[in-house]
Amino acid sequence: MKKKEGKGSFIKQLVQSVEGMNGVFDQMPVITILGNETLTIENFLNIIEYNDETIRLKLKIGIVAITGRQLEAKNMTQDQITIKGYIEGINFIKLGG
Repeated sequence: MKKKEGKGSFIKQLVQSVEGMNGVFDQMPVITILGNETLTIENFLNIIEYNDETIRLKLKIGIVAITGRQLEAKNMTQDQITIKGYIEGINFIKLGG
């Protein structure tokens, strides 16, 4: 008779698969949008273009362009930026194919 595997086995497999993904998401930007007035991006490298209608940021995986009106960079750290204003569009440009 085959022994039924319990929940412990499933959880163990799940933990092992998640642990195997270490580093996979390290390069991915984390983007949080609150309505159309606040946008926070984690894991950006630098600012490529900045004016009150367009902000373009270099990411590890490409470029993100935020368009709108009265855009301002707020609360910027080494790898995180918050953009406030009237956000009208977000465009991703993937680098390297």
